[in-house]
Amino acid sequence: MKSSVRKRSILLILAGVFFFVIPSLFVFQQLNIMTHGEKVFGTVTDIVSKTTDNETLYKPQITYTYQGQERTYTPHYNTSHFLVPRIGSEQVLYVHARGVTQGPLNVGFLVPLGGCLIGLVLILFGVRSWMHDVNRYHTYARLKRYGRRVSARFVRKDVTNYRINNQLGNILYVQEERGERVFQTHPIFSEFSIKWLEDHTFDVYVNPNNPDDYYIDIEKHFGEPAVHSK
Repeated sequence: MKSSVRKRSILLILAGVFFFVIPSLFVFQQLNIMTHGEKVFGTVTDIVSKTTDNETLYKPQITYTYQGQERTYTPHYNTSHFLVPRIGSEQVLYVHARGVTQGPLNVGFLVPLGGCLIGLVLILFGVRSWMHDVNRYHTYARLKRYGRRVSARFVRKDVTNYRINNQLGNILYVQEERGERVFQTHPIFSEFSIKWLEDHTFDVYVNPNNPDDYYIDIEKHFGEPAVHSK
């Protein structure tokens, strides 16, 4: 068993940190301005458009009065024609020495907030996957150390109806030598010949207190072991 944690778990956590940290900079900055800034009301006086090859995006220009001076605020985000506020509509702004922002119900706040939530979900899934990998690793180690070892030979395989990286999963069935007990693996997303399988013996480690809890040591053949527990 080369590693207790799969790369998948680490990648999920790293992706989650990326999606959480960068948007959170915008979210926390705006929250800080909303919390400590002064609430004022402005009016949309113009709509600025930006045309690309595929579409036209818009952003409002909002005029407001702060400390006796008339100012104009243009948000950093662009949005579609359906989401941009109409000219003459009243908008809530929060003004602080660190900047100006709109209230929480705007694209410039909700999109980064959504990124933070996606990042948080990825981190939680990554941590859960990491804990599962560690537990799986210890289960393999425990069965291999304390389980009853039996030798088994390949008898047949089934093919799953789902794929990973365009590879169908194969479930292998091995039968205990000089016995009737048949063990099965979880889906293995690798391809191999029947003759090769028939030429190899597989070690199976069975929990002496629970015969349904076993570990088929296929790591030495395919790089991934399979454990069963009921």
